[in-house]
Amino acid sequence: LAGIYGAATTAISGVVQIDSWSYAITAHVAEPNMTIQLPSSLLSSGQQSKISVAFDSPPLEAASGTVTLTFTPSTTIAIEDPAIVFPSTGSTTVNFASVPGQTSASFSGQTSVVLQTGTTAGTIHLHAAWDYTTADADVNLEAAAVGVDSVIATKTSRALTVVINGFDNTRTAGRMTFNFYDSQGEFVGQPVPADFTEAFYNYFFGAATNYGGMFQVTASIPVLTGNTNQISGVAVDLQNSAGNTETKVIRFQ
Repeated sequence: LAGIYGAATTAISGVVQIDSWSYAITAHVAEPNMTIQLPSSLLSSGQQSKISVAFDSPPLEAASGTVTLTFTPSTTIAIEDPAIVFPSTGSTTVNFASVPGQTSASFSGQTSVVLQTGTTAGTIHLHAAWDYTTADADVNLEAAAVGVDSVIATKTSRALTVVINGFDNTRTAGRMTFNFYDSQGEFVGQPVPADFTEAFYNYFFGAATNYGGMFQVTASIPVLTGNTNQISGVAVDLQNSAGNTETKVIRFQ
């Protein structure tokens, strides 16, 4: 076999001579395997984190590839989460390329790409496909207590209004308890329980538009006797199947 190997290509070309017969052949050098690299710490819902694609050894050829994600929720009800995406593309697929001599794939010039984990418990499956090989990895998103992004509290002389923005990756939220405080941080009156289980269920599983586990709830609590002057703050305890979340004391506006 007589052949010439070029540094810029993985192809080997040559001629096999058998007696009076000559056969032209082309072979390709085996490219390395690859792996999808995840953060060392466990990922959870409501995060953005970087992932990367690494090769066992520096590839010899510049070749294109894709990473595609699919999501399987923990719930037995078929649901989706549009927030589980690659933010750079706004979709479930992102392109990468191998760079000759480098063990890290390139995502538009970067050695990693951001993955957004959404707000639903379940498993994100990542599949990387390159011209020469494939790789797979799973990201397990465990069920968690309700995540609270913000609480806004306002009052009039006859009503207290609390607006909560957050997410529930189990989609089982419902029971809440409102605790009120005076300007000295002391309890005022008795805790006020509320059960929004049916409303949350209808929202999470019956809405035409799917927002994953994100929600906004507005609770209006009438004051039937006295007034709201002595009430300065509120803390809310929220329950779901994974546990309880208690907010800090929020001052009324």
